Amino acid sequence: MKFTQGFAADFAEMQRAVAAGERFAFTRFNTGEFGVLRGRLTHARGSGWVYPGGDTEYHRCMKAAWACRFPNWYVGIACPCCNPPEFKWYSQNMNVMRQRTTFATLFMGANWPASREWALDLRKKGWLLIGPAGKGVDIEVPENVFEPQEWDYEPVLNAMLRLDHPFLLAAGIAAKILAWRYWTHPASPKQTVIDIGSALDMELWGRATRVYLQPKIIGKLTDNADKARQKRVNSIVGRTCVWKLAKQPVHRQYGANHDKA
Repeated sequence: MKFTQGFAADFAEMQRAVAAGERFAFTRFNTGEFGVLRGRLTHARGSGWVYPGGDTEYHRCMKAAWACRFPNWYVGIACPCCNPPEFKWYSQNMNVMRQRTTFATLFMGANWPASREWALDLRKKGWLLIGPAGKGVDIEVPENVFEPQEWDYEPVLNAMLRLDHPFLLAAGIAAKILAWRYWTHPASPKQTVIDIGSALDMELWGRATRVYLQPKIIGKLTDNADKARQKRVNSIVGRTCVWKLAKQPVHRQYGANHDKA
């Protein structure tokens, strides 16, 4: 699988890789992860998740996940349209080649309707979902994990190792640590792991939890008019990100740093 830092193209490439039976781990580093990596106080609006900052176990585990260079380990980072300062930091501190890097918002914006349907189809094909307790997932994690010591990762990790299935992760910040521990474990069968995130929030929570899911923006998906409106709005978001990406000076530095990684 090779990414080219285009929202539509990279999503299509991931779909192709899955259909072809390629095995990989893909996880996304955005605002919450940025705060943990930097050891700074971070609040996640709407979820109640708060990271207090400092050199904590969470901080150290997140840094290890970010530093992972294992084969077929792919990452999404903050995009230059939505988070220019975070994009700059991520792009200047990458540990993987550019062809293994795309954006944390890959399943959002214009890609959200298709990514949601794709994830649901993968569930029908036997992919297991790891997500918040009480939401009908296959493997449960707490709704908000503030620090790794607050709950025992081992049963979840052992289930992933034992079940030998591909996984979708909807586990928030903890998804990064789970994916890293699974992918680097010496006994891992290395089935594909995708940090699908909020793409399935409508199924998990029954309500919008992100701005790009808000009914006032996308409608309630009850008829074709709503779907058409959603597609127009999200397409504008996607095109804006791509347009700004092409004009970001830091993107040239990003390419210079990581084509040779």
